[in-house]
Amino acid sequence: MGILFWRRQPAPTVDQSKYDILDDVVPGDEDLYGLVSERMLPGYTRFQDLIDDLDEEYQDALETELERTPQTFRADTTWMARALWHGRRLDEADAAALAASEHHQVTAAFTALSRDGFVTGENLGVDESSAFALAREGRKPAPAGGYEQWAYAYFHEQDAAALADLPATLRIAYGAFTTSPSIDDETMNRAMLTDRGRAALEQQSRQEAGQKVADALTAAGLTVKWDGTTGTRIAVRIERWLRPLPVVDFEEAHDIADREGLRIQWPEDGTLPDAIAIAPDDNWWRVWATDERGGAWSEGRRFSYLPDALSALIALARDVQSTVRRLSPHR
Repeated sequence: MGILFWRRQPAPTVDQSKYDILDDVVPGDEDLYGLVSERMLPGYTRFQDLIDDLDEEYQDALETELERTPQTFRADTTWMARALWHGRRLDEADAAALAASEHHQVTAAFTALSRDGFVTGENLGVDESSAFALAREGRKPAPAGGYEQWAYAYFHEQDAAALADLPATLRIAYGAFTTSPSIDDETMNRAMLTDRGRAALEQQSRQEAGQKVADALTAAGLTVKWDGTTGTRIAVRIERWLRPLPVVDFEEAHDIADREGLRIQWPEDGTLPDAIAIAPDDNWWRVWATDERGGAWSEGRRFSYLPDALSALIALARDVQSTVRRLSPHR
């Protein structure tokens, strides 16, 4: 097990609404530990972003702080973040713990929805408006015109923040970009003749999208609460949440791979069959893999940001390792 994470709680004897000045006070060690833990627990914040965000948040307060300088504050934040980060990595090395996490189930549900014409996203955008804009941008053009995706399902950063305090409720947004593919052309063409008909199409499409999302989450083994109406989001009960943290750099990626026995081909390696690989690709980074018998390499994915590429690399290697273990339990 890794280091215990603790979420700071406001002192019950202090009515902070009466003391606005408290917002300008640099946090002490205990509160700083809680702040770092809160930002890390959902599993989406990059290490450097965590440090930079706290620096920016308390920049003004540090200008008048007598006991803590900006340099010592950053050093303390970095030390705490590294300790917590290391503890979380130890927890992630437990394949059974990862599999038991509801993050694993949410990912499985979103993967199923992606195959069913949905744009899906975890921690997508800061709020509802930015998440929806990103979901629209995430659609892929269809060869015959239009887009391959007709609906969406996601949760944004503000939703993900709730995962720092378990048990939690994760709220999933859903909807339809266009008419549901289950509606036949004749019905759609007739409905499009009137405003009332168009509104009915939109309502039915959104209803079907919500039902598909609820069904996928339930099929993945999650506890779902939804009243079936398009005016409410789908609530998912979260008891355990262990999302692998973003990978920092090559050194950390090597450490994770060595600790977990992941079979990875690095840029400096020679040919390595049956492996996951990463390599520079025209100012980008490409992550791809062979099949289990050393066959042709997959097309893979390209990333402009190295930590994103490394995170995808480790996730892919873990998935392959899990599949191999499941198919060959005595191997």
